[in-house]
Amino acid sequence: MIKKNITFSVLILLTALCVYLIDRDISKCSETIEAQQSKIDNIEKQLIYHNIRLTGQMDTLMVHRSRLEQIKNFLENMNLNYASKK
Repeated sequence: MIKKNITFSVLILLTALCVYLIDRDISKCSETIEAQQSKIDNIEKQLIYHNIRLTGQMDTLMVHRSRLEQIKNFLENMNLNYASKK
């Protein structure tokens, strides 16, 4: 009977130890996940900012391209007018 009580007590202690260790591991994993989620959120904010910047730069480049094409056409017309007057 005493061996049964000792065995039962040891099993209860081992079960309690296992529950404690599992809880500690879960807490560590939760902290890691929260830290990673914070980093992900910061990176997403940076990505949004960079996308806005890139969109603005693309718009500026398109305006410059349009203006350069206008200048090119103007110069071609000037060249044709100058050649026809000679």
